[in-house]
Amino acid sequence: MLEQSQTTNRSEVPRTVSSAQIHELKNRLTVIKGIGQLLGRQVRRPELERTRLEDRVTCLQNEVVRMEMLISEIARRDDVSVASRTHNVHAMGYSDD
Repeated sequence: MLEQSQTTNRSEVPRTVSSAQIHELKNRLTVIKGIGQLLGRQVRRPELERTRLEDRVTCLQNEVVRMEMLISEIARRDDVSVASRTHNVHAMGYSDD
C-alpha cells in the first residue's frame, strides 16, 4: 500500500529535468573525467608539456562552465515551476492566508 502511495506521489511531481538535459550533463561529466585521466597521465611523465597541460586545463574549465550553465537553467525552470504552482494555490483560495 505504501509503495503505491509513493509511486503516485512521484508521478504527481512535475519532472524538471528533461532526458536531453540529463544526457548533456552525462556527456559533460564524461569529458571532464577523460580530461582528468589525461592530465593525470601527463603529470606523471618526466617531460611535462606545459602547453598541452594548459590546453587541457582550459578545456576542463570550459566543461565545468557548461555544466554550471545547464544546472542554472534547470534551477531557474524549477523555480518558475514552484512559483507557478504557488500562485495557482493562492488563486484557487487554498492558501493559509
